[in-house]
Amino acid sequence: MKKIRNLLDRLILNWLSIIPKSIRKARSSEEAGKHTGTPKKQTYFVFAIVALALLMSGIDFTIVAVSLPTFLTDLRANLALVGWTITGYQFSQSIIMPIAGKLSDEWGRKRVFLVAVIVFTVSSMAAGLAPNIFWLIVFRVIQGMGGGAFLPSATGIVSDAFGERRAPAIGLFGSIFAIGGIL
Repeated sequence: MKKIRNLLDRLILNWLSIIPKSIRKARSSEEAGKHTGTPKKQTYFVFAIVALALLMSGIDFTIVAVSLPTFLTDLRANLALVGWTITGYQFSQSIIMPIAGKLSDEWGRKRVFLVAVIVFTVSSMAAGLAPNIFWLIVFRVIQGMGGGAFLPSATGIVSDAFGERRAPAIGLFGSIFAIGGIL
Protein backbone atom coordinates (compact mmCIF):
# COMPACT_ATOMS: atom_id res chain seq x y z
CA MET A 1 0.00 0.00 0.00
CA LYS A 2 2.86 2.35 0.81
CA LYS A 3 4.39 1.80 -2.65
CA ILE A 4 1.09 2.69 -4.30
CA ARG A 5 0.76 5.80 -2.17
CA ASN A 6 4.32 6.89 -3.06
CA LEU A 7 3.62 6.31 -6.75
CA LEU A 8 0.48 8.42 -6.54
CA ASP A 9 2.38 11.17 -4.76
CA ARG A 10 4.93 11.28 -7.58
CA LEU A 11 2.25 11.23 -10.27
CA ILE A 12 0.41 14.21 -8.89
CA LEU A 13 3.47 16.25 -7.94
CA ASN A 14 3.44 18.26 -11.17
CA TRP A 15 -0.31 18.60 -11.16
CA LEU A 16 -0.25 19.96 -7.62
CA SER A 17 2.23 22.65 -8.57
CA ILE A 18 -0.51 24.60 -10.34
CA ILE A 19 -2.60 24.80 -7.13
CA PRO A 20 -1.59 27.65 -4.80
CA LYS A 21 0.11 26.53 -1.57
CA SER A 22 -2.60 27.99 0.66
CA ILE A 23 -5.15 25.64 -0.92
CA ARG A 24 -2.85 22.62 -0.85
CA LYS A 25 -2.10 23.12 2.83
CA ALA A 26 -5.70 23.80 3.87
CA ARG A 27 -6.80 21.31 6.49
CA SER A 28 -10.51 21.86 5.95
CA SER A 29 -12.90 23.25 3.39
CA GLU A 30 -13.40 26.29 5.64
CA GLU A 31 -9.70 27.11 5.51
CA ALA A 32 -9.59 26.58 1.76
CA GLY A 33 -12.72 28.70 1.29
CA LYS A 34 -10.98 31.68 2.92
CA HIS A 35 -8.39 31.69 0.16
CA THR A 36 -9.08 34.51 -2.28
CA GLY A 37 -5.70 35.05 -3.89
CA THR A 38 -5.80 32.31 -6.50
CA PRO A 39 -4.68 33.73 -9.82
CA LYS A 40 -7.51 33.55 -12.34
CA LYS A 41 -5.46 31.67 -14.90
CA GLN A 42 -4.69 28.85 -12.47
CA THR A 43 -8.23 28.79 -11.10
CA TYR A 44 -9.77 28.39 -14.52
CA PHE A 45 -7.17 25.81 -15.53
CA VAL A 46 -8.12 23.71 -12.50
CA PHE A 47 -11.79 24.17 -13.37
CA ALA A 48 -11.18 23.10 -16.98
CA ILE A 49 -9.36 19.92 -15.92
CA VAL A 50 -12.05 18.73 -13.54
CA ALA A 51 -14.85 19.88 -15.86
CA LEU A 52 -13.39 17.86 -18.73
CA ALA A 53 -13.34 14.74 -16.55
CA LEU A 54 -16.94 15.33 -15.52
CA LEU A 55 -17.96 15.94 -19.14
CA MET A 56 -16.46 12.58 -20.14
CA SER A 57 -18.35 10.86 -17.34
CA GLY A 58 -21.57 12.49 -18.52
CA ILE A 59 -20.95 11.38 -22.08
CA ASP A 60 -20.20 7.81 -21.01
CA PHE A 61 -23.34 7.78 -18.88
CA THR A 62 -25.55 7.88 -21.99
CA ILE A 63 -23.30 6.80 -24.86
CA VAL A 64 -24.27 3.15 -24.52
CA ALA A 65 -27.90 3.97 -25.31
CA VAL A 66 -26.85 5.00 -28.82
CA SER A 67 -24.87 1.79 -29.24
CA LEU A 68 -27.56 -0.66 -28.08
CA PRO A 69 -28.49 -1.92 -31.57
CA THR A 70 -24.81 -2.48 -32.36
CA PHE A 71 -24.31 -4.45 -29.14
CA LEU A 72 -27.27 -6.65 -29.99
CA THR A 73 -25.86 -7.59 -33.39
CA ASP A 74 -22.06 -7.33 -33.15
CA LEU A 75 -21.72 -8.81 -29.67
CA ARG A 76 -24.60 -11.23 -30.24
CA ALA A 77 -26.19 -10.29 -26.95
CA ASN A 78 -29.78 -10.26 -25.83
CA LEU A 79 -31.54 -7.14 -24.58
CA ALA A 80 -31.31 -8.16 -20.92
CA LEU A 81 -27.51 -8.40 -21.07
CA VAL A 82 -27.18 -5.18 -23.03
CA GLY A 83 -29.28 -3.44 -20.38
CA TRP A 84 -26.68 -4.41 -17.80
CA THR A 85 -24.12 -2.21 -19.57
CA ILE A 86 -26.21 0.79 -18.50
CA THR A 87 -27.39 -0.56 -15.15
CA GLY A 88 -23.92 -1.70 -14.08
CA TYR A 89 -22.42 1.71 -14.84
CA GLN A 90 -25.14 3.63 -12.99
CA PHE A 91 -25.21 1.27 -10.03
CA SER A 92 -21.45 1.26 -9.47
CA GLN A 93 -21.30 5.02 -9.92
CA SER A 94 -24.01 5.54 -7.30
CA ILE A 95 -22.42 3.16 -4.81
CA ILE A 96 -18.91 4.60 -5.07
CA MET A 97 -19.78 8.31 -4.71
CA PRO A 98 -20.16 8.43 -0.90
CA ILE A 99 -17.15 6.16 -0.46
CA ALA A 100 -15.04 8.37 -2.73
CA GLY A 101 -16.21 11.46 -0.85
CA LYS A 102 -14.96 9.98 2.41
CA LEU A 103 -11.69 8.86 0.81
CA SER A 104 -11.11 12.29 -0.71
CA ASP A 105 -11.47 13.84 2.74
CA GLU A 106 -9.02 11.37 4.25
CA TRP A 107 -6.47 10.83 1.45
CA GLY A 108 -6.78 14.14 -0.36
CA ARG A 109 -9.04 15.30 -3.15
CA LYS A 110 -6.38 15.49 -5.80
CA ARG A 111 -5.10 11.99 -5.11
CA VAL A 112 -8.59 10.45 -5.28
CA PHE A 113 -9.37 12.49 -8.40
CA LEU A 114 -6.24 11.29 -10.19
CA VAL A 115 -6.84 7.63 -9.31
CA ALA A 116 -10.47 7.96 -10.42
CA VAL A 117 -9.49 9.50 -13.76
CA ILE A 118 -6.95 6.73 -14.37
CA VAL A 119 -9.49 4.00 -13.50
CA PHE A 120 -12.10 5.68 -15.69
CA THR A 121 -9.77 6.13 -18.66
CA VAL A 122 -8.30 2.62 -18.59
CA SER A 123 -11.71 0.99 -18.17
CA SER A 124 -13.13 3.15 -20.99
CA MET A 125 -10.44 1.88 -23.33
CA ALA A 126 -10.99 -1.68 -22.15
CA ALA A 127 -14.75 -1.37 -22.67
CA GLY A 128 -14.14 -0.16 -26.21
CA LEU A 129 -12.03 -3.25 -26.88
CA ALA A 130 -14.30 -5.73 -25.08
CA PRO A 131 -14.52 -8.99 -27.05
CA ASN A 132 -17.99 -9.89 -25.77
CA ILE A 133 -20.91 -8.54 -23.79
CA PHE A 134 -19.75 -10.05 -20.50
CA TRP A 135 -16.42 -8.23 -20.57
CA LEU A 136 -18.19 -5.07 -21.66
CA ILE A 137 -20.42 -5.26 -18.57
CA VAL A 138 -17.40 -5.80 -16.30
CA PHE A 139 -15.53 -2.84 -17.79
CA ARG A 140 -18.62 -0.63 -17.64
CA VAL A 141 -19.00 -1.40 -13.93
CA ILE A 142 -15.36 -0.44 -13.35
CA GLN A 143 -15.84 2.62 -15.54
CA GLY A 144 -18.81 3.65 -13.39
CA MET A 145 -16.64 3.35 -10.29
CA GLY A 146 -14.05 5.66 -11.81
CA GLY A 147 -16.67 8.13 -13.00
CA GLY A 148 -18.45 8.11 -9.66
CA ALA A 149 -15.23 8.55 -7.70
CA PHE A 150 -14.13 11.73 -9.37
CA LEU A 151 -17.40 13.60 -8.88
CA PRO A 152 -17.08 14.27 -5.12
CA SER A 153 -13.35 14.92 -5.29
CA ALA A 154 -13.72 17.22 -8.30
CA THR A 155 -16.46 19.19 -6.57
CA GLY A 156 -14.16 19.68 -3.59
CA ILE A 157 -11.29 20.75 -5.82
CA VAL A 158 -13.47 23.38 -7.52
CA SER A 159 -14.79 24.56 -4.17
CA ASP A 160 -11.27 24.96 -2.80
CA ALA A 161 -9.91 26.66 -5.91
CA PHE A 162 -12.63 29.29 -6.12
CA GLY A 163 -12.81 30.15 -2.42
CA GLU A 164 -15.47 32.78 -1.79
CA ARG A 165 -16.52 32.63 -5.45
CA ARG A 166 -17.36 28.94 -5.17
CA ALA A 167 -21.17 29.17 -5.50
CA PRO A 168 -21.32 30.16 -9.19
CA ALA A 169 -18.37 27.88 -10.00
CA ILE A 170 -20.07 24.84 -8.46
CA GLY A 171 -23.34 25.80 -10.16
CA LEU A 172 -21.63 25.84 -13.54
CA PHE A 173 -19.70 22.71 -12.65
CA GLY A 174 -22.93 20.89 -11.81
CA SER A 175 -24.39 21.58 -15.25
CA ILE A 176 -21.44 20.00 -17.07
CA PHE A 177 -22.55 16.42 -16.33
CA ALA A 178 -25.93 17.14 -17.94
CA ILE A 179 -24.22 18.70 -20.96
CA GLY A 180 -22.15 15.52 -21.34
CA GLY A 181 -25.33 13.48 -21.37
CA ILE A 182 -26.76 15.65 -24.13
CA LEU A 183 -23.65 15.28 -26.28
